[in-house]
Amino acid sequence: MSREQLGAVPGDESQPVPEKRLGWFGRLRSQPGFRTASVAFVLTVVLGIGSTVAYAYWGQRNTVTQLVTTERQALPAITGKPTCRQFASVGIVYIDYTKVDPVLLPSGAQILVTVSARGREAKKSFVVENTGSFALRDLPGLDDFIGPSIDSKTIYVDVATAYVEPLPQRLPEALNASTKIIGPTPSAGAVEARFRASYFC
Repeated sequence: MSREQLGAVPGDESQPVPEKRLGWFGRLRSQPGFRTASVAFVLTVVLGIGSTVAYAYWGQRNTVTQLVTTERQALPAITGKPTCRQFASVGIVYIDYTKVDPVLLPSGAQILVTVSARGREAKKSFVVENTGSFALRDLPGLDDFIGPSIDSKTIYVDVATAYVEPLPQRLPEALNASTKIIGPTPSAGAVEARFRASYFC
């Protein structure tokens, strides 16, 4: 008779059953939830390609956002009030201001000229070269802003530094309503000039 037919030999119940040794993968596979975890892992790897692209895109956008929101350098103020200068024989009026040292003018900063007319709330802004002087007749559209008149009109010209977005394409340039003027420096005072068909001090 075989061992199975005779049954267990008395005393066998107390003998420990020798444990079958499993490799690391076998032990891992015997853990509860192994199949679910395996499927999740494969999906993560497969879908991870798209995640990498998305992460790279997010990183690029985040870098651009950080560059855009970087705090700008402080602007130097125009020292002293601008002055009006006219050549009697020629009849051309220049506005002189203290030129800003190019070393002190941050990248992207502009010389901002603001013109207003007596009795009007509206103002017209321009960007000019940092030369210390500009002619009123060279400011594009200034005549149309002031308007025709038989009587002379008093205008006020102010000069400051500011950041302008978008950057001007050519100088001098008239700014429109969609142009963003950022952080203009305080005014040292506007200079008076007059307009009647042409400009004079």
